[in-house]
Amino acid sequence: FLLRFAVLWVPLLQLPIETLIVMILYSATTHVNVKSHPWMGIMEWIFVTPRFHCIHHCSNSKAQGKNLGGMFTFFDKIFGTYVNPDIINLEEEEFGLGDEKITTKMIVGI
Repeated sequence: FLLRFAVLWVPLLQLPIETLIVMILYSATTHVNVKSHPWMGIMEWIFVTPRFHCIHHCSNSKAQGKNLGGMFTFFDKIFGTYVNPDIINLEEEEFGLGDEKITTKMIVGI
């Protein structure tokens, strides 16, 4: 919600444009493919890391519809969509859409 409508609320709250830029860059970094490091587990108490975020992209049925947060992990914990990345072996998981065809709706994100 914060990122999707940031173009509206950043100017309404008279926040500097740098706020929007930082939010967009942060969102992009959650999708990078990096090796997990111990400091990520500490950061995940509050902030989404690539390790935390990639859970909802894997094919594991336990992870479907989980770890949806874009910036903060506590929303997933509050709303029951949290899965601890330590319980899923990311090395053995498959990621992506499988055989599902990519549609314009998926690309646009609506």
